[in-house]
Amino acid sequence: MKYIQNQIAVSRQTLPTTMVYSAVVWLLAGVIQEGWWMIQFPLFLISAFLMMQLNNVNLLIRIYSRMISVSFVMLSCAAAFLFPSATGGFVQFCFIVSILSLFNTYQELPVIGWLYYAFLFLSLASLVEVRTLLYLPLFWFLMLVTIHARGWRAITASVLGILTPYWFMVAWLFYTHRHEFDFSLLISHFGDLSAVTLSDFAIDDLQRLLTLTVVIILGIVGGIHFIMKHYEDKFRVRQLYYSFIYLALYTLALMFVIPSQFDILLRILIIAVSPLIGHFFALTKTKVSNIFFLVTAGVILILTLFNLWNSSSIF
Repeated sequence: MKYIQNQIAVSRQTLPTTMVYSAVVWLLAGVIQEGWWMIQFPLFLISAFLMMQLNNVNLLIRIYSRMISVSFVMLSCAAAFLFPSATGGFVQFCFIVSILSLFNTYQELPVIGWLYYAFLFLSLASLVEVRTLLYLPLFWFLMLVTIHARGWRAITASVLGILTPYWFMVAWLFYTHRHEFDFSLLISHFGDLSAVTLSDFAIDDLQRLLTLTVVIILGIVGGIHFIMKHYEDKFRVRQLYYSFIYLALYTLALMFVIPSQFDILLRILIIAVSPLIGHFFALTKTKVSNIFFLVTAGVILILTLFNLWNSSSIF
């Protein structure tokens, strides 16, 4: 007997239906009235496609299922208050490309090009939000520990990837300010890094608090399930999922350090949690998991409506 959860998880109609649902959510949020169809909505669509590619290329789920990209779309739509930020959409896009590139280096030769692109896109994200560079230690950790891309050439490629956008940035600053170039223009860009301080983690916005709670619960459920059942996946897939767990934990830690960047960090947390909960929904076949799936679907729908009601320009 197949539960509703399993029927939806393996259906080829699930992702197209979810994308139609996402279009309706964006319309209700005011995508046309606010002009988000020019930048924000295309970035969302590209990110959803890249999440699908992340699953396809790396075979993250050992059966046919689009639950990873579906989970990403549903959680992203639930956080409707994130829609207006083009900066957040660009950072999220760059992060997914960076992760895709990093995963392509797993025990593959040559890896130098993919490593370069992984850190290049992380650096591109830092051009619009410099505190993205705080993820550099994590990416180097993943590169060495879970992806197994090691050696001086790998390190060199990562450093070159980081430096490339800033090399062009300096060249552009020299060109546009060649008569009065001041390094303070460049230094000011990195000024926000010095603003990182430990602070009390308090979210006064009920929308954000509820959304974060749902994402964390789904991440815990997906993470625990994977850890308990990791032996059923190939070693390569295990390492990639551990990378998502590390990414989720690191992002949560940053939320305590720089709560002012909550919105961007929530986008990254959704990237990390979507494969974990997608893996859970696609591969569990119990009555309890089916009930949890239905409850989750209901909660996300209610959360989406709540966030739309409080953030949409239409309502």
